[in-house]
Amino acid sequence: MNNAEYILKKIDNYFYYYLMDYNPLGELIYNYESTSIETITNALNIIKDREVDYSGMTFIDVGSGLGNMCGVAVNMGFHAEGIEINPKAFEMSMKIHPDVKFHNIDIRDFPNYEKYDIVFYYAPFQNEEMQRKLKTNIEDTIRIGSYIIAWGWYFEKVKDERFIDLGNYVWQKIS
Repeated sequence: MNNAEYILKKIDNYFYYYLMDYNPLGELIYNYESTSIETITNALNIIKDREVDYSGMTFIDVGSGLGNMCGVAVNMGFHAEGIEINPKAFEMSMKIHPDVKFHNIDIRDFPNYEKYDIVFYYAPFQNEEMQRKLKTNIEDTIRIGSYIIAWGWYFEKVKDERFIDLGNYVWQKIS
């Protein structure tokens, strides 16, 4: 783990409870789950190995939290953006990662998944039906040649002839 990854991991641990929001009835409104920095690094290395020139490739983190996966992507030479609905996480992510563009919008309302080369998400919904709709929307709208990096408790592998499985939670759309 390099210094940048170590710092991002420490930030994740420190702000985990700060970002948990509850409504007056004590129900969790925004969940915050951290992703393994090593896992996303491995996934992005698979993509780098497949591309002749990855320097202009765009990465979007769907449900970006503090934006640490965007930070990893930028550190590895990608252009990164994040989508985060939680206002606390959104504000904090812009301070932690000033070189990343963040969108404060519901991921279900985000209209531009097709403009990114890499779409990453990790368990943004606890509701299985909402998760399936998001997964289908992303798979249907991304361009041929684009990549999906996804995992979580709900995740079903992409079982679609339009995608090839590259391992380590990475799929590429081929048709």
